[in-house]
Amino acid sequence: MNLDDIMELAAAYTPSALDRARSRRALERLLSEYVEGGDRPGEADVPDPDEAARIKRAAESAGAGWVMWDAERHELTWSAAMARMFGHIPATAVDEARLTEGVLGPDRAGVRSEIERAWRRRVPVEFTFRLQRLDGRLHYVRCLVELLTPDGVTPTGLIATAHDVTRQELERQEQHRTRRRARIGRDRLPGHDPVSAFLGRDRFVDEVDRAARGGAGALLVVAVEPTRDLTAEQSRQVTRAVAGTLEHVLPADGRRGVMGPAEFGFLVPDRARALSLMADLQDRLGLTTVSGVRLRAWAGVVPFAPGDRVSGRELMLDASAAWRESRRGRTALTATPRPRTAPERRTAIEADVGGVLRAGRLRLYAQPILDLALNAVTRHEILLRTTDGRNQSESPASFLAAAELGEDIVAVDRWVVDRSLELIAQAGPGSHFQVNVSGRTVSRPGLAAHVLEALTRHRVDPRAVTFEITESTAVDNLTAAAEFAAAVRRRGCELALDDFGTGCSTLSLLKYLPIDLVKIDGDFVGRLGDSAFDRIAVQAIVDMCRSLGVRTAAERVEDPATVDLLRGMGVDFAQGYAIGHPHPMTSSAAPSRLDRATG
Repeated sequence: MNLDDIMELAAAYTPSALDRARSRRALERLLSEYVEGGDRPGEADVPDPDEAARIKRAAESAGAGWVMWDAERHELTWSAAMARMFGHIPATAVDEARLTEGVLGPDRAGVRSEIERAWRRRVPVEFTFRLQRLDGRLHYVRCLVELLTPDGVTPTGLIATAHDVTRQELERQEQHRTRRRARIGRDRLPGHDPVSAFLGRDRFVDEVDRAARGGAGALLVVAVEPTRDLTAEQSRQVTRAVAGTLEHVLPADGRRGVMGPAEFGFLVPDRARALSLMADLQDRLGLTTVSGVRLRAWAGVVPFAPGDRVSGRELMLDASAAWRESRRGRTALTATPRPRTAPERRTAIEADVGGVLRAGRLRLYAQPILDLALNAVTRHEILLRTTDGRNQSESPASFLAAAELGEDIVAVDRWVVDRSLELIAQAGPGSHFQVNVSGRTVSRPGLAAHVLEALTRHRVDPRAVTFEITESTAVDNLTAAAEFAAAVRRRGCELALDDFGTGCSTLSLLKYLPIDLVKIDGDFVGRLGDSAFDRIAVQAIVDMCRSLGVRTAAERVEDPATVDLLRGMGVDFAQGYAIGHPHPMTSSAAPSRLDRATG
């Protein structure tokens, strides 16, 4: 709005009697302050013995209330409109206590200060306060307090005129809220893989689930493997190369996702289309090399129809099992006629998880965690990895997804606890490790006894261990979880909540369990510098946890700028590739060696 717009609005506005009275008094005040000597125009020259009466008439004609204080008589009077504004009948007498009681408690000191300023400095003051009526209803009131000087010199009291501005104030607050929300904006749905730009695993699960519930189609999962081990950068190059190849093969509107390192999923119309795509993909990948490394691919395809009643997660498990069958049989593609039934899937998962445990194909890695106050690595999180038949490390995502579908995760967690404590015992004093246990395992009886026995058997200092509850939405027995928490805390261990902020259950666990550390989900951290929403959310979590005496850690910290932001927000710990990559834990991996290895 420019000056011409303002002038146009002013010309179109018709002032009320109260507005004209206020303008006259403002002119008189300006003239008294800034004009020394000389003639003053109009009624500003003339004392106004009926000043109070004129202000009252103007207020009443404008539908406003008034209250007046006579300094000589120490007397308060008010209008019928003001009495009704406070919730009283018009004939009610007014005193200071009655006025004070009407002002909402938090606003009373400010109202008194403004009135005292008007009297002390001999100036009118205007302010808004919240009025609580006798019936409990809250109103916003705009008040102008003016000095009464009938002779133009000596003040004899004060008069305040008041308007109910509740509607205008609520509109102003709503406009402020919508402007603030517009500035913050909405972030895109999470889950895009930064290397391939495909959907991430969790988001792709949603897409598969929606497709399975909405009609027929097929899920194709392709796993790409190099012919030898790769560095982390070479692995990213492979992902980019495969993603580029897939862009040429798949339709532009195809739904695609990354299910794990070098594991890709695609939703296609039917099984025949999946077979055609895989044949084309095999031809192209056979000619692809990255840094001199030749690639090979295994694939599994599972068709689905409306009557199958299968979830997206179950379809992904079935398709992952199919491509692994291809690798075992050294064939390019395994195509199933339909999704597995629930009993078939259950039996297969039990066999797969049991086979991994019996074959010793689980490995533990340690990732450093930075204490932001000390700027030093003071602890590590122990992470699980699986190996393939050639003892090559691979992502545990599919393995854990299968194990967490039922009770198999309990056996996995018990192995992790026992092996972790065995390695922690060899690490020596001064180290601290965080060991993951799933919400489902925490909800089952016997975990506390297993943990306490392992602590004793391996002679581990409990103060060196934090048990980190993952997949907290799977906690289905809060009583059992509370008993586990109490038992390990009595022994001296600490407790942490993983992925905080992604589900309402984590907040209830924070309420009912003796939590020492909250790990802020990486979805709120990865774009902290770009997302106003994420910054507000992280700061709110930090402030809440500090008030509760709980420390905070941020996951997925990828760059130094994010480290600085987190430190400024008061976060206690940071974890992610900016701090260090996970490294294998072995019997000889002392903390000092881990620290040097991860930086």
